[in-house]
Amino acid sequence: MKGRGRKRKTTAAVDRIIQCIIEGDRRKSAASVKQEFEKEIGVIIHSNTVRNRIHEIGLYGRAGPKKTIREQAQSSKTDSIRKNNDGKAVQLLERHLVVR
Repeated sequence: MKGRGRKRKTTAAVDRIIQCIIEGDRRKSAASVKQEFEKEIGVIIHSNTVRNRIHEIGLYGRAGPKKTIREQAQSSKTDSIRKNNDGKAVQLLERHLVVR
């Protein structure tokens, strides 16, 4: 039953190019990958196509891991010392506050 469904806009080679672009910087948006792809290759594709190909590869947008309460407390301590001491004690503090 060949010929059923919509034909793909991209080939396997184009999909690999999109994969290489996104693996260079995983935090890139589909729109920025689309612009870079169009500038380098010269083929016009929609950002939704890029997003679909990225999903097919198995990559999905995710938020970074949240800081633990300890990490939040330590970062607030360093921020307050930076504000109060103009960074004089920051090096000493960073040596002693190691997140484990």
